[in-house]
Amino acid sequence: MRKERLLDKGLLTIAEMAERMNVSSNTIKIWRRHGMLKAYPYNNKNECLFEPPAEGSPTKQQGLPYKQRQQFQQFNAD
Repeated sequence: MRKERLLDKGLLTIAEMAERMNVSSNTIKIWRRHGMLKAYPYNNKNECLFEPPAEGSPTKQQGLPYKQRQQFQQFNAD
């Protein structure tokens, strides 16, 4: 299945991503919607796996509009 293939490539679940970045899973969802994280859907419910955080990954920046925050850098998962 696609989920297992993506997990084998090192992608993370939303819970794992939230734990590594020290934010809530809702924050991860918001950051993905605003293009700050790269995610790969694995089913028709729009559930995704995420690229591991790297140097320059988003951080909490209260008060700064999402458009002004750093966008993701491409990761080759295919």
